[in-house]
Amino acid sequence: MSSDIRTLINKHQWLFPRIKGVSPKVMKVIQMLRLRKIFSGSFVRINKTSMTMMKVVEPYVAWGFPNLKSVRELILKRGQAKMGRRTVPLTDNTFIEQHMGTFLGVWYKPHK
Repeated sequence: MSSDIRTLINKHQWLFPRIKGVSPKVMKVIQMLRLRKIFSGSFVRINKTSMTMMKVVEPYVAWGFPNLKSVRELILKRGQAKMGRRTVPLTDNTFIEQHMGTFLGVWYKPHK
């Protein structure tokens, strides 16, 4: 593993790849990254395997390291949760606190 990758792994815990274009050659890796359709994205924990996968799909995806502000904005704008059989948008801070507070409580401080 190169020193650049080790530095990235030591500095960051997560990366955020998204589809920029699709090639059949790398479709398996794209599916493993949960990038099912164009303009989709997913959070991936950084480790040796994920960095190897990113090298394979590098010409086809754009990726970067999320900051707390971006993650909050994504949750409020695009976040959804399953409540029974219903899909509920995560646009209300009280809903997020009630149902996801234990999971998100470490880093999520809702603005009121």
